[in-house]
Amino acid sequence: MRKSILAFFILLVFCSSLFAQEIKFNAQVRYRAEYDKNGGSFSTANFQNAVAGNNFELLRTRFGVMLDSGNDITGYIQLQDARKFGEEYSTMEAVADRFDLHQGYIHIKNLFDKEFNLKLGRMEIILGNQRLVGAVGWSNTGRSFDGAMLCYHGETYNMKFFHTKVNENTPNTDYDPDEYFSGLFYSLKQSEIRKINLFGFLNFNNNRVPSGVNEDDRQLIRFTTGFDYTANRDMFDYEVEAAFQLGKEYEVALDRRLDVSAFMFGARGHYKFDHEKKPFIGLGFDYLSGDDDPIDDKMKSFNTLYATNHKFYGYMDYFTSFPNSVFGFGLSDFFVTGGLTFSENASLRADWHYFNHAEKDFYDNQYLGNEFDLTYMYNFRETVDVQLGGSFFLPGDVPKRIDKNDEPGWWTYLMVAYNFKQN
Repeated sequence: MRKSILAFFILLVFCSSLFAQEIKFNAQVRYRAEYDKNGGSFSTANFQNAVAGNNFELLRTRFGVMLDSGNDITGYIQLQDARKFGEEYSTMEAVADRFDLHQGYIHIKNLFDKEFNLKLGRMEIILGNQRLVGAVGWSNTGRSFDGAMLCYHGETYNMKFFHTKVNENTPNTDYDPDEYFSGLFYSLKQSEIRKINLFGFLNFNNNRVPSGVNEDDRQLIRFTTGFDYTANRDMFDYEVEAAFQLGKEYEVALDRRLDVSAFMFGARGHYKFDHEKKPFIGLGFDYLSGDDDPIDDKMKSFNTLYATNHKFYGYMDYFTSFPNSVFGFGLSDFFVTGGLTFSENASLRADWHYFNHAEKDFYDNQYLGNEFDLTYMYNFRETVDVQLGGSFFLPGDVPKRIDKNDEPGWWTYLMVAYNFKQN
């Protein structure tokens, strides 16, 4: 199958070179070596040093081609191979199934002779700061969606409407239980220093509750709406955002639909000092609601949908899948950040997070722990970026309720990325 896809891609590029007016290529080869001790998903039994530290290496290879045949119509194809070193059965075999189509879409510009653009196919979707919808570039595979996006670009604003299918299921006699994700994202640039984003997202499926008081009702219909406001004033910039969720969601353990009522809000600011090293310091707070009564008929835990959570809740990625990462009790995260620039090519950043559950757990605890992240970034060549990082996590009361579960988590990495883009 992988050979068939690659052969088709090569044939397509060759044929396109005969007829297309313009072809542009881009590529990425990214290597990352990591050492992880007591890492992975956050667990109350994760800090006992029961398992040795893990060394592993990741490789992501992407190759894309943009085909422009004129008439405001382009096509983009991006293939990706994402693997972990040593996955092959032997050095003589190539069986690791990580080769796939990452993006493949048709892009029609000036639709209806207006400022409308249409993308149709498989694509990355990045909205705002990626708090709820993002491409998860840190991940070795990244995220892409199958569907369509219609965009309108005005002088001071733009709108994006998208409709995607996120789960294709086999239909039965009565219904087709597919799952969809759709939304509208509106961005208004009020001035050179102020911008506001407004959004509404809808998750729904056609699957039905199998039994109980909600038998044959739709299992999922979740509506998320909110805003993100950013401003920049001289040496100070800040951001305020909030989101709310309503709807119905089926809980398998309780065998009934729950009323969704959840929210999140966040605020952060940075001050940049007037110095040749460009030092900065920042403060922030994020709050994701949790469920204070997991067995009642309400779902109060906020779901971060398809976010790039690596950017927000600590680089060790203990908290990346909400609400599961925090057992449904939500998260409050107070953080401090700072950094400086040594030269045009080198910079250093430090982050500290103080994590708590938004609600007390079954043992009347909330304190999850502290995380410290240090990141060094260096532009080795015009096309080569190097990143070196180290983090450690000090567990709090929630994991420490288990005897001897008080060892810190450690994580370090070295990442080298080669990026080529034909202008």
